[in-house]
Order: sequence, then structure tokens, then C-alpha cells
Amino acid sequence: MAGLISEKTKSSVFWDIIAMLAATVIIYGVGVPWLKVVMKMTWGKAVVVGVVPFLIGDGIKIAAAIPVVRVVRPMIRQSEVRQPDQLNKNPN
Repeated sequence: MAGLISEKTKSSVFWDIIAMLAATVIIYGVGVPWLKVVMKMTWGKAVVVGVVPFLIGDGIKIAAAIPVVRVVRPMIRQSEVRQPDQLNKNPN
């Protein structure tokens, strides 16, 4: 999801944050119901156990990832522009 949003939107810190938040919400959106069912918890308990302890760490990881993305993305795009025909060549 983060890659799709990043690919389809303008390169900006705002969209990078939105992409990472969307991916995180999807992870929680799948994980919390699974935790609820498997552990036979209430929704409230599943959120408290499956989301709350991870919010600060996920926020820190997103904050750390933003500058990395800003540096690495231009390198990836430059590499794609320089070598588009390499993908179509058969190495044999």
C-alpha cells in the first residue's frame, strides 16, 4: 500500500507520511481482528493489546523512514531511467 500510494502521488513528505500511515492502518486492520478471534478478546482489549503498545514505535519508525525515503527514492528513479532496456534483455 505504501508503495502504491508513493508511486501514484507527487513526491512529498506529506504523501510519504500518508503512505506509511495507510500501510500501518492496514496492518492493524488485519492484525487486531485476528488477535480478537484467536485470543477470544473483546474489541477493546484487542486494540489495547494489539495497537496501543506499538503506536510510539511505529511513529518513530515512520519518522525515521521519511528522511531515508527522501534520499533513496531519487536514486531508485535515476536507476530506472538509466537502465530501462536492461529489464528486457535476456542474459543468455
